[in-house]
Amino acid sequence: EMMLPSTWSRPRAHVTGGDLMDQNSSGHLERFIRAKYEYRLFAQVSLRCVREPTGLAESFEVLLRRRSSEPFGITPRRAALRRGVLQLRLAVAPGTPADEWNRSQEDASQHLREGDCIVSVNGFSVSRDDACRAPLKQLQEEQQVLLSVRRLQMSTGGGSNYEKLLGEVYHMFNPLKLEDVSTLLSKNMGHERSVFLRVCRKYAVCPEDWKDIIECVNRCGVHAGGEDAVAAATGANPTLKDMRLGKELEFLDSLCQLVVESVPPTMEVTQGCRRVTVTVSREDPFAPLGILHDRSTLRDQSVLLVRDVVPQSPADVSGVRAGDVIERFGDDDAAEALRDKTTNVQELVLTLRRAS
Repeated sequence: EMMLPSTWSRPRAHVTGGDLMDQNSSGHLERFIRAKYEYRLFAQVSLRCVREPTGLAESFEVLLRRRSSEPFGITPRRAALRRGVLQLRLAVAPGTPADEWNRSQEDASQHLREGDCIVSVNGFSVSRDDACRAPLKQLQEEQQVLLSVRRLQMSTGGGSNYEKLLGEVYHMFNPLKLEDVSTLLSKNMGHERSVFLRVCRKYAVCPEDWKDIIECVNRCGVHAGGEDAVAAATGANPTLKDMRLGKELEFLDSLCQLVVESVPPTMEVTQGCRRVTVTVSREDPFAPLGILHDRSTLRDQSVLLVRDVVPQSPADVSGVRAGDVIERFGDDDAAEALRDKTTNVQELVLTLRRAS
């Protein structure tokens, strides 16, 4: 409040008895509070929509104002409301206050998006205890709302599988905990699976909750080693029909060991694989090869796994495919050569291991 203009005076409440306040003082107080928020959000760029990227969470505030009873333009996800999470199911509706907010923000990261979680409305916290009734009432009745928003910031390359899984679970059940994921895992290093199972047991209270968690685990397995990795590890895509009532946690434990912690088959199985040699040519030795590799696999296992190949790139033209494991660049180990950046030559012979 020290940054507010000196002409903005804090109202002095004249109490008439109990908790009652006279009408002039209450009106002054309301105008002061609204003006303070508007000044912080709009007048000073350095204070507007302060973002606090901590851990897996990106935090910012949104101020929406409307005329009469028009909707704000945000649609919550019903399944999330049951869990006490006010998550946007769709992008904001055109021509609404939420759309006006997005168009007024120069920084696109401050736009309300599908999947964003609102954790409080006008100071009323979103809670599972009342199925979000208090914040929803604010959205229905108030002409102006201040939203506190959390957004899941999931890195595509770094981070362990359990970090990503915990981020997904907290995003589904308690977005305020997103910023604590890294700290939680660092305190329990070596026991990541136990931490993940403990969090799941705390929040999952019905079959639908377990179903969504299992889908997250399956997605993690697909990202780690492809759909073939999930199928090879589990024999099929596990679903709730494979579980017995009361055995969900036991099933999830087994699934994590098979899908999350298993090495993708393209890296551990030599039988059924063949070695292929290709020559990648490029005019500029410093031009990119066009290979997108799995960073976590390279970091944790020193294995260069091709996740994707850029179309029409030198690697694509030479026949490199997604799922290949690059063993050697010329006579050098591929992982070591990539770390040492010794691949800057015009012609590069790649030795690949490819599933038959």
